[in-house]
Amino acid sequence: MSWLRLPLAVSGLVCGLILWYFHNRFWWGPDEGAYLYVAQQMNAGETYTQGVTDIHPGLVHHIHALALRLFGDQFVSLRYFLAAGFWVGALTVHHIVEKIHGWQAAISAAVGFVSLSFVLFLNPSANWYSLLFVLALGCIVSNTDKSTRWRLYVVGAGVAVIFLTRQLSGVLAAMALVAMLLYETDSSLVKRNRRDGLLAAGIAACMALGLGFYLVSRTNIDSLAIVGLWPLLIFCLLALRPQLNKKDSLLLVGKLSAGFFAVLAPLVCYLAFSGLLDGWLDATFGSATSFAQQGWINDPSFLNELKAGLDGLMNARDVTTIVLTLFWVTLVLNPAVLGIRVVRKMIRNEFVHPLALLAVVWSTISVHYQIPIYLFFVTASTLLGHIVVTTPKGNFSRVLVGVPAIMAALALVFFAGQPLYRPHEAAMAGVRFPLVEDSAMGTGLWLPAKDIEPYSRLLEIIESNTAQQDPILALPTNPEIYSISGRQSPLWFFNATFGLRSGEDIDRAIAVITKEPPKVVIHRPDDKYRTSESDRLLAVAVKRLTLSDQIDGFDVYTAKK
Repeated sequence: MSWLRLPLAVSGLVCGLILWYFHNRFWWGPDEGAYLYVAQQMNAGETYTQGVTDIHPGLVHHIHALALRLFGDQFVSLRYFLAAGFWVGALTVHHIVEKIHGWQAAISAAVGFVSLSFVLFLNPSANWYSLLFVLALGCIVSNTDKSTRWRLYVVGAGVAVIFLTRQLSGVLAAMALVAMLLYETDSSLVKRNRRDGLLAAGIAACMALGLGFYLVSRTNIDSLAIVGLWPLLIFCLLALRPQLNKKDSLLLVGKLSAGFFAVLAPLVCYLAFSGLLDGWLDATFGSATSFAQQGWINDPSFLNELKAGLDGLMNARDVTTIVLTLFWVTLVLNPAVLGIRVVRKMIRNEFVHPLALLAVVWSTISVHYQIPIYLFFVTASTLLGHIVVTTPKGNFSRVLVGVPAIMAALALVFFAGQPLYRPHEAAMAGVRFPLVEDSAMGTGLWLPAKDIEPYSRLLEIIESNTAQQDPILALPTNPEIYSISGRQSPLWFFNATFGLRSGEDIDRAIAVITKEPPKVVIHRPDDKYRTSESDRLLAVAVKRLTLSDQIDGFDVYTAKK
């Protein structure tokens, strides 16, 4: 083996071991159960958006359905594609960083990439796929020459793939990638004719307006500076100092659009001829929009996370709490610090690596729901942004070896694989919940005993009160119960929030469960997805049943005896 390739092999080995060790040591049942249940239904012959529906355009569910066919029908199977994707992503990060800062920083960056991303929230989320796709496209843009003919077509097609994975991610990915492309220098433009840059300026201004409207609708002014302000400033600077001439701007719009519609148009035509287009549009836009307007999505704030971290520092009484609280504050401030660094360089007319621009704009994905999980979705990309925006052999280049490695170690030891319900104070004190191998539910995962015990009791009740073909109902959500019990819902949705959006939806659902009443109904009264519509459906579903048990927040209804 060449000594030049040994560092890459070290990165590959260490990152592979991290991903393999943690890949089955976490779950978040309601969320992961949704992905598994939809994939199972599709493999059983149901048509997406008709027999079973969700709020995504559907590509992620086809990926999951394939994973179940390849690796087996259990929760852990949904992890393998993502684990492999993040391993490849880590090697890509190594390659990028090694060219700029050398092999030591490259190993540290690769380990940081996997330790500060997927292993912090081991869930087959569409957000993780979107992150991998957008980083791949960013690497294509930053490592291919402007004159490469296929380049913009591929980026446009890739944006369509991200959109079909998760709608909002596709829109923000398009903005982030266009920012990279608009930043590409055409020095002759500045010297010859500033009017030649008006189209590029208009594109940047339109994106600034669109992003501004989204940010105002999704966050408050206090939290805006943490994530949203810096992408807006980047687009404003691109509008004020355009660097693409009219011809290149037209080619940019035309080729990106051609690539985008080359992927999207055949799908839309197929759906239209199959009679599935209305259902797909409703799931992609109607259900998703309704879901995003839920009040509880707007309640959390990164500013509150920052305040909690600063309060924790003031009251910390031991070294572990101080270190972990500093780590947490760093995660919260990461997008803002990177944004400041990039905007500062742009104002000074210093070179900014395109992947740093990408990371700043992409970080706005976290504004959608300002909880720790959404910070995890952008931490790896902002980490890479910090590394590539640092000048080689500059004042900060020496920290690139130590800082990512230290953050990775803290993440792996104290945060990776830990349940979401662990109290913040316990997390900052370094308290870990022990995991045990699940042999009762057949998930293929290692879980806290606190998760296994109640689900095992629910499983016993379901098996003693139903046959394999009997329907059950979990309200307002908790589709993981269908998967672990091997039973199905009689309804076409697994979450009442987006399944019951109109009187027609409620009437249809009531008609279904009246004709095919569930033998067991499981209801979580304190669920954030509970609505008056789900309560109305519950009243009909339990009409012939009785409340027989209450297990860890679940009300269990079975046949009267």
